[in-house]
Amino acid sequence: MTRECGPSFDAYDLLFLVCLFALVLGFAAHTFGDPPAEDAAILMRYSQHLAQGHGIVWNVGEGPVEGATDFLFMVILGGLAKLGMSLVAAARLVDLVAHALTVCLIYAAIRPASRAAAAFSASYLAFGPAFAYVSTCFGTPLFALFAATTWWLALRLRSAKGWAAPFGFALSGLVLGLVRPEGVILAGLMLVAIVYRDGWRQSRPVIVAFIGVFAVLGGAYFVWRWHYFGYLLPNPFYVKGGFALHWSGFWMSLMNSSTLLGPLLFVYAAGLSMRRSARETITHLIPIAGFTLAWMLLTNEQNLFMRFQYAVLPIALISWYPLWQLVCARLDLRVSELGGPGLFLVASIVVAWLLLYRGGHWAYVEKEWDPDYDVGHILAAYQGKGYSLATNQSGLLPLYSGWRALDTWGLNSPTIAHRGRVIDADLQAAHAEVIVFYTFRPRGPLDPEWTRWLETARTIRDYLRHNDYVLAAVVVPDEYEMFCYYVRRDCVDGPEIIRRIRSQESAWAAEGRVLSARPDQLKELGESGAPLVSLPTATDAN
Repeated sequence: MTRECGPSFDAYDLLFLVCLFALVLGFAAHTFGDPPAEDAAILMRYSQHLAQGHGIVWNVGEGPVEGATDFLFMVILGGLAKLGMSLVAAARLVDLVAHALTVCLIYAAIRPASRAAAAFSASYLAFGPAFAYVSTCFGTPLFALFAATTWWLALRLRSAKGWAAPFGFALSGLVLGLVRPEGVILAGLMLVAIVYRDGWRQSRPVIVAFIGVFAVLGGAYFVWRWHYFGYLLPNPFYVKGGFALHWSGFWMSLMNSSTLLGPLLFVYAAGLSMRRSARETITHLIPIAGFTLAWMLLTNEQNLFMRFQYAVLPIALISWYPLWQLVCARLDLRVSELGGPGLFLVASIVVAWLLLYRGGHWAYVEKEWDPDYDVGHILAAYQGKGYSLATNQSGLLPLYSGWRALDTWGLNSPTIAHRGRVIDADLQAAHAEVIVFYTFRPRGPLDPEWTRWLETARTIRDYLRHNDYVLAAVVVPDEYEMFCYYVRRDCVDGPEIIRRIRSQESAWAAEGRVLSARPDQLKELGESGAPLVSLPTATDAN
């Protein structure tokens, strides 16, 4: 394989990266005022309680719950919150720093071979979905950073000597697993790729280091978390996975990975088409294809902006140019001819496209408005009175209200997660002053997880009908969705809470955020689609 050996890292490279980061910050700055996404808010509640010294708990005073799957991200946010930083600011700071470091790593990995290819790869990642992750406060950029670092270290093992490189790769893989549990799968796939490329004998130090690190350090962490939380796997896995294969999750994963990689797929296709480059291409494809396939173990729930598959992008951006060089060598083409002025021109055009279209697309993508954010701030005024709520939307409302909360969907309730559904006894034990449920009208065939979601909403609806609750408001953002807010009739502050929520509903309607909740609209929404919950009517408000 030939290489285009350009000059060493110089001031032009530094200038390029500085300008690139300035553009990234410019695109990302407008998102800083948006609230976090639902699942991100769940993690922040754990970070908040950790910072306050209560441990990793969903409700203060209760036992530990592993509902925040991004363990290391949660701990980092808790540490920054302990230092006085707001959770949202901490999440966005970590995201931006992690994203910047990933861009630098990709640029540095390719720069010795081609400045133009490095510029293209860095820009491709810089103006990708990371804007959306910064806005929604997901820890995806941190996971992507360690995915890129681990793969970069894996590719360097061939030329490394001694035990430092194998242990460095193994330790990075362990951190990848600490950021998110599927990082263990991704690190394992990288090990498989290296063994496939180099063979068992040459890979022996890598295998020994990997097994040693994961058995000793990873095993110690696993024993601690099993003892601390009391169950084998993270709580959301029992809700989203259920030890079954989810083909809808697989097809969405395949589509998302293809969308993220885009033109890079042609390089892999070219590498596979030639016998002499196929083995190296398969090596680079093992972590990408394997990680894409692994998502059939979970549903696609809350996979906003393709965040579950995003880690394959920095891996591919590190891999594509070495494969491109290999393909050119097999075709007896001079890489310098294609990778010099010509490639620089192509890279410039692509970077311009990234800036004008792709970056703008991700930077200005709108998150769905969620009334729970505003209602959470209303309920926060009554924090400290011992009130509790129950909701199947367990992110924004529990975080911003600060109330004790029952997650009726089960992500943060081991009892409900392991049982598989909420029952009346759960709601009776919660004795919640406020009960909220979100429901929707299906837009197409229902996946099993959405059928279960509607069954959960139906259980809550039936409980409300047989207990003394008052319908405070029905928020209908569009013709498909509905948020229903109920307050227990004997709640001391109930009348005031109802008044404030209804006042907020009127403000939303004036802003054009909600449809008018007329009885005929509610009837139409409730009767369309056989599995849909019967929605409340005007008589329920009495």
